[in-house]
Amino acid sequence: MTNQTYSLKSLSDLDIKIIDGDRGAEYPKSNEILKNGYCVFLNAKNISSEGFVFSDIKFITFEKHTKLLKGIVKNNDIVLTTRGTVGNLALFVDKLSYDAVRINSSMVIIRNENPNIITDFLYKVLNSDFVKNQIKKISYGSAQNQITVKDIKNIMLPIPTLDKQKEFLELIYLWDNAVNQYKKLIEYLNKYKRMTLQHLTESNVDNNKIIFKQKLLEEVCIVNIGTKFEGNFKYKVKAEIPFIKINDLNIPGNEKYIIKTKLSLNRKDIKKINGKLFYKNSIILPKVGASALLNKRGILSRESVIDNNLLCLTANEKECNSEYLYQILLTLDLSKISQESAIPLINKRELSNIRIFIPELDVQNKIANILKKYDELIENKIKIYKLLIKQRLLISNKFFL
Repeated sequence: MTNQTYSLKSLSDLDIKIIDGDRGAEYPKSNEILKNGYCVFLNAKNISSEGFVFSDIKFITFEKHTKLLKGIVKNNDIVLTTRGTVGNLALFVDKLSYDAVRINSSMVIIRNENPNIITDFLYKVLNSDFVKNQIKKISYGSAQNQITVKDIKNIMLPIPTLDKQKEFLELIYLWDNAVNQYKKLIEYLNKYKRMTLQHLTESNVDNNKIIFKQKLLEEVCIVNIGTKFEGNFKYKVKAEIPFIKINDLNIPGNEKYIIKTKLSLNRKDIKKINGKLFYKNSIILPKVGASALLNKRGILSRESVIDNNLLCLTANEKECNSEYLYQILLTLDLSKISQESAIPLINKRELSNIRIFIPELDVQNKIANILKKYDELIENKIKIYKLLIKQRLLISNKFFL
C-alpha cells in the first residue's frame, strides 16, 4: 500500500479512546490480589508480545471490584502495557469464563469507537513496526521504561479505506492460519514425544521387556557448578574456548545444543583462574534466578567453560547415554527442589540426589535415538514456523510503507 491510499492520523483524532486503570485510593494492595476471586486483575505477565497469556492469573474480590471506577476490559478492547515492558499488546475477545476483567496501573485500554476502522485492523497496525518504532521513541525512564496517555494519543496511524482494511486482513488471516497450524503441529509433536518417552519407560523396545533401575543422578553422571570469575577479569569476544552464561541459553539457535556464546576465553586465562573445563555433550541448566524454574536445558556442542550460575551434568559413559540423560532432565520439575528464598536456587546436592529410572545402556541408546529424531523433526518445524512469522511481519510492514 502506498502513502496515497491511506491518511495518517493520531489516535486522538480517530475517535479511539485511551482508558487508564483506576489509580485512586481503592487501588488493590498486594494482600488484596488473590489466586482466586471474582474479577481478573491483569498483570504484566498476562500481556506478552503475542497477546494474552492466562497461565498466571490474579484476582480481586467482587467488593474491591465495585469500589474501582475505570479500567474494566470489554469485548474487542486492546490492552497496551505502558510501564516496564512497554508496547506489548493484546486483543480481548470475550470468550473467557470470567465475570470481569480489569487492567492494573501499568497498562491502558485502547477502545475503538470509530465505525470506519475495523478493530482487528487497528490491532494489527498497533503491532506493526510502524507503530512500535514510535513507541520506542516516546518511551522514557532510566530505571523503568514508561509511556504516558498523552504520548499514546499522539501516536500516528496509517488508516486506509474500509475496503483496503478488509483486503489487508484477508491476506494476513491466510498467514495467521499457516502460522497457527505450524504452532499446533509443534505442540502436538512435543506432546507426542513426551507420550513416547512415557510409553517406552513403561513398556518395551523391540518387544523385549525393559528392566529399569532407580538410580541417583550422581550415580550416572558427575554434577558440577561452573567457575566464579572475579569482577575485574577480562573476557574475550573471540577466543579458543566458549564461556557460557545463563543468557546464552536464550540465544536463537541454542534451543538444544549450545552453539553460540557472547564471550570466550583462552586456555591460558582458564588456567590462571583455575577454571573448570566441561566436555562436549555435557548438559547445563540454570542454578539461580527465575531461569532455574524454567525448563531450560542445553547440551555443550564443544568443550566449554560455564559460569557459577549454571550447573553441569556430565554422563558416565559406562552408565548413561548423554542424550538419554538430556531427555530425562527435560521431564524433571526442578522447582520442587528449589530453595525457598527471594531468588530461586537449585542446590547441587539436592539435584545429585534426584532419582531417575534408567535401563541398560544399549536400551538407553535406542530410546535416545528415537527421541533425538523427534527433536530433529520438531526443530525443522520450528524453523518453518519462524520463517512464516518473519514473512507475515514483512508483508504486514510492507503494507504500511
